[in-house]
Amino acid sequence: MVVGTKKEARNTALAIAEHLDDRPQAAVLSDYLADTLGPEHPLVRCTRRGVAYHHGDLPDDVLQAIENALRNDQLIAIASTTTLTDGVNLPVRTVIVHSKVHGDHLAYDNQRSLSPSELVNAIGRAGRAGRESEGWIILTRPYPPRPDEFNTLTPDTEQLKVTSALLTDEALAALAAAEDKLREAADGVFALADSIAADFAAFVWLVLQAHATTPILDGDPLGAVRSLFAMNQSHDGRATGRWLRLAERVAEDHRATDPDLAGRWSSTGTSLGSARDLDQLAQDLARLLAEQPAGDGTSARGPAWPGFPEEWPLERTLSFLTEHQVFERLLTLPEVAGTWRFTDKGSRGTQVDVPFATAVQDWISGETIPDLARAWLPGVPAEWALEQAVRNISSGFEHALSWVTGALINLVNNSPLLSPTAPRLNTHMAWYIRHGVDTEHALTLLTSGITSRRLAHTIGRRAATQWCPPTGLRQWLAMQQIDSWALLFQANEYEIEDLLDYVRSPSNLVSELLVDRKVTIPLVRLVPGAADGPVEIGSLSTEGPMLWIGRGRRTLGAVPADRHLDVLAMLDSGLDLTHYLRDGQLVTTRRHR
Repeated sequence: MVVGTKKEARNTALAIAEHLDDRPQAAVLSDYLADTLGPEHPLVRCTRRGVAYHHGDLPDDVLQAIENALRNDQLIAIASTTTLTDGVNLPVRTVIVHSKVHGDHLAYDNQRSLSPSELVNAIGRAGRAGRESEGWIILTRPYPPRPDEFNTLTPDTEQLKVTSALLTDEALAALAAAEDKLREAADGVFALADSIAADFAAFVWLVLQAHATTPILDGDPLGAVRSLFAMNQSHDGRATGRWLRLAERVAEDHRATDPDLAGRWSSTGTSLGSARDLDQLAQDLARLLAEQPAGDGTSARGPAWPGFPEEWPLERTLSFLTEHQVFERLLTLPEVAGTWRFTDKGSRGTQVDVPFATAVQDWISGETIPDLARAWLPGVPAEWALEQAVRNISSGFEHALSWVTGALINLVNNSPLLSPTAPRLNTHMAWYIRHGVDTEHALTLLTSGITSRRLAHTIGRRAATQWCPPTGLRQWLAMQQIDSWALLFQANEYEIEDLLDYVRSPSNLVSELLVDRKVTIPLVRLVPGAADGPVEIGSLSTEGPMLWIGRGRRTLGAVPADRHLDVLAMLDSGLDLTHYLRDGQLVTTRRHR
């Protein structure tokens, strides 16, 4: 069901779940979410009955788990904002659109209308290829539908015509507000913030900077702007003329700016006003950094090379930023403002102060979300505390704050105020905040397909104590084998699936069988003196996913973790196979027909 707001997505899923019994197929997902979000979180209550909701204020790993569960038929219903219809390939049998659509005269609590193309994206999910011959599309109405409203579900070519984002009603309204701001503010384009007009101004600045610093470019600096889709699509020259006048105003301010400053401001990805503020903050921090005493010659990733700057470890960088109240200053930027806010109850609640710097430390230290919710909001009902913790982690840590922190550290570390050997802040600081971990090992896992923050944190800490370098994690984990993952890291079924994919050695056993009729796989846990001969492959129990090689009732060896998924694919291929133990290896051949 496609709905208009995040709150409606949650309430719709809860309402559907009330009419259903528990769904055993969804147990793995609900257990994972209970560990990740806390058992009191409403999403856990929904998923136990095969229902979920999906919106932009949920953490990325949770959204990915929900999408995978829907693909695997663990869920039977999902309520979502347009986050699930924009580019996510999740076919279902029935799509219900319960949202305001283009041309709709209903208010729907001031919801933004789904455009015709967004509507087509949503209804295009109906019908699963290879499963059903048809799909159902339902557009809800609080009154008997009029015949012409059925045309809404089949927009014509003109309605589906791609329109530049600069020519929408919302964009032109933002442009008008920007024009008013420029007439009133002496600060010029630096006063624009938090709108498509501010984004356009930052884009123009980037184009101008690229033109100014690329020797092979000549001609009109605004040529790329004049070639934009919007400038050539509109038949109304007044609209494009207004955007070009804004671009010319940006060009005036760019020409009046010191070239070094203009270059640094173009690198942040923020509005120009925020870029200027970030750069000023970066220069303040660089002066403080230049005054720091020399370290012990150890950089964040090992001994510092003579003549090269020392890079501070995560802990020292975080302490430095906290000491100088950097996070508090970042929270005032338009791109970040409002992403860190707590109240003591859902309706008309009083704002609760949760110190951001302390919260960042708690987050990257690996504290679970339930523990964070209790620490940040003591005395607040558990369900509401969890929902707020999740929302602020998603909007603050995972998106806005990590982004601007990364931009700031880049400006600091490249400041002309620092000597070549002066210390630098940890270059991965933004990624640690983004993922909520404090070791490079955990960061490697979370950027390589592992979705569980808890698992990455646990493995990262253990690998670091055993002197396993981040580059050797894949091999180190593969050598641990699947049963050790459950024992050492308390990995659940969902997490084991991720680990199997992570350690997988690239191969295609089915293809090898089709071409050569034979594959050879090394074994682990081989019983000494095991005799060659025919064997079977299987799991000893449903709880233990490890594949064992046996003969009769005797276990002789096991399939290594890095070949586990490929062997499963081979067994599921439908080919007529025979398996032999030969010289301590598994030899599988395809029978001749």
